Amino acid sequence: MIEAEFAHDGEDSISIKLSQPVVPYRLIAFNGFYASTAGGGYDLQGVSTTEGNTGDVITACTEYSYPVEMAEPIPLYAYVKPAADGSGRAAVGTATNNCGTCLAVGTTQILLKIERQTH
Repeated sequence: MIEAEFAHDGEDSISIKLSQPVVPYRLIAFNGFYASTAGGGYDLQGVSTTEGNTGDVITACTEYSYPVEMAEPIPLYAYVKPAADGSGRAAVGTATNNCGTCLAVGTTQILLKIERQTH
């Protein structure tokens, strides 16, 4: 399992029933799939804190900050959105298409300031 590059206190989380297998540190949507740019039920609900299979219920961080795996290099303080490939990894967003802001950059992860909004 991938280890977090950043610490989190575990507060502000929600349970999500998965519609697909997921791994930790990925953007998860309301419908239990990885979040994507499709909108609607695919908008961000939180960041997966554990792995799980279809039908499992896992915890997802929903507020403030949590580590997220990057799909591409993301600059510090850049807006972040789900990657277009449906992997639940983070990609560079825009002011009008984002689910948060990059607060710190690691080698494979960023620390995402989560802001659930339509993207």
